[in-house]
Amino acid sequence: MTVLQDYEKALYERMVADAMAKFGYGRAKAEKLIKGVIPRIRQQKQIQKQRQGKAACKKRVNGSQKQKGPMKREDIAKLPPVVPPRPAPRTAKERMERALGPDDGARRRGGNPVVQGGSPGLGKRR
Repeated sequence: MTVLQDYEKALYERMVADAMAKFGYGRAKAEKLIKGVIPRIRQQKQIQKQRQGKAACKKRVNGSQKQKGPMKREDIAKLPPVVPPRPAPRTAKERMERALGPDDGARRRGGNPVVQGGSPGLGKRR
């Protein structure tokens, strides 16, 4: 078994006791099952440390860079679109689907591109 850190020893004992109480395992079987959990606990601890480090390294905005008041139209126009533009249709069938589509021309599941409606799974597969 790997050497346990101080904070892991108490957790290990508690997990073994829980496994014995809830599942009715003997101590040997409970310990064998818990041995596999310790590396995952360590990995989660490392991931948590990395996330905290990244959060601490985030750039702070200088006081002079902060926005004062509502945004102007020019500033709003510079922002990227909320919904990215869709790629151009690849085939004539896609062009027809978009032209005759329900409202915004977004892809819908199933049915016929000419006759709207239908259950999911109907129609040709691409």
